[in-house]
Amino acid sequence: MHRCIAQDFPKSSCFVTHKVLTTAVTAILKQTSNFNTSNKLLKYSWFFFETLAKSMALYLQEGNRMKMPRAQRFPESFHQALQSLLLSIMPHITIRHPEIPDEARQVNLSLAAFIKRCLTFMNRGFAFSLVNDYMCGFSLKDPKVAYSTEVRKEADAELTSHVRRYEALWEVWGLYVLQQKH
Repeated sequence: MHRCIAQDFPKSSCFVTHKVLTTAVTAILKQTSNFNTSNKLLKYSWFFFETLAKSMALYLQEGNRMKMPRAQRFPESFHQALQSLLLSIMPHITIRHPEIPDEARQVNLSLAAFIKRCLTFMNRGFAFSLVNDYMCGFSLKDPKVAYSTEVRKEADAELTSHVRRYEALWEVWGLYVLQQKH
């Protein structure tokens, strides 16, 4: 599967792959009749999120959208599809954890890494609303508070690494500017 992600998508497919994948994964997760299919999807969620992120990047590149304001890069319908995907994944992370702990942990880490990528590609206000919706999925009134806290910490570590990377870049840039002045 890792090799499949590394290959290039056909140019014509990058305009629809992320939209189709988002709606398809959401539909599979909302169907509760076939737990085996949803469990496999959760187990290999990293593959779907990596494919989704790659398709989004190609969509921006192929459509010359990187120079556009972030709020205009993706249509509102895609934002709604991502929101729906997040809301369909959350019960699998929080409620079904005792049944499928490995899958729940895997989808939690994959989702956090994907949201981190959304901070790069998309309107950051929207990406932070995804983070907020994600964190609101864990309630302190939840009887599984210890699990919720552990899962939130894992996601926080992934998401804050994005912020730390930019802080480090700004630090290096500041040192470079100071060296140029002297």
